[in-house]
Amino acid sequence: MNEDGSLSVINEIDYDFLYAFKDGPTPIINFKQKVFRGQKLKNVIVAVDDLGDNPLKFEQDNSSKKGGTYQLTKNGNYYQFKIYRYKRDYENWNYPRVTYKYTITNAVKTYKDASDLNFKAVEIRGENWADDVKVTIELGQNVKFLDAYSNTNEHDDMYEPPLKANNKTGLVRFKKDDDVVESVRLRLIFPNSVVNQNQNLSSKSIRSEAYYEEEGLNSAVAGRPRRKSIFRKIYDLFNMFGLLFIVMIIAVIALVVRILDFIFKSF
Repeated sequence: MNEDGSLSVINEIDYDFLYAFKDGPTPIINFKQKVFRGQKLKNVIVAVDDLGDNPLKFEQDNSSKKGGTYQLTKNGNYYQFKIYRYKRDYENWNYPRVTYKYTITNAVKTYKDASDLNFKAVEIRGENWADDVKVTIELGQNVKFLDAYSNTNEHDDMYEPPLKANNKTGLVRFKKDDDVVESVRLRLIFPNSVVNQNQNLSSKSIRSEAYYEEEGLNSAVAGRPRRKSIFRKIYDLFNMFGLLFIVMIIAVIALVVRILDFIFKSF
């Protein structure tokens, strides 16, 4: 996280083309980064490690398709990377590691009471997926509060959420192992002092609004405990105990009825 509200991203992806494509590996790698209104990518660096030793920095050339280059174009809310690899006859060539480095401008919006980062960390389309995803966001300082939310294509286990937030270290960590992950969205609400040079401003308040928005999306929560309604608590108990919970409720109702009946008969 940068003081001007931009986000410096280092995205390392290990590809498995031998498994993903029936007709063998491909010399072209496609990658997309979603951005929101007013955001741009800058300071882009792409490096490819084909042989399992040292990554090679690729050069941007939107008019070429030769090995060692990449094309970068913007279509709507997406930046499209198209990477042209060298053709090699090595086993590791099927499992390249690609490192994408770039800065997302206007990544944070500063409101009256807090700043808001809404970041699409992973979005995979088609028949591909990720099965080992780790995301770390560093605020770079101790903060008074840090509300973190995450959404994935799967229903996250509310008792073992994939999201951890620590306001003392300013770190938010997301981790999902051995799952079919197609999308990950992270949202952070934190003090304005972290991005004190941000020019993307609003006079509105955001902290409570973000909480209720994410609650409606059933997001995983870290840093700020989710307040549960009585109906949500009953639903959670039902999920934990199933039929036993229903039997307990019926037994309690029957006991109350008998007590009331005894009281009325006494009069």
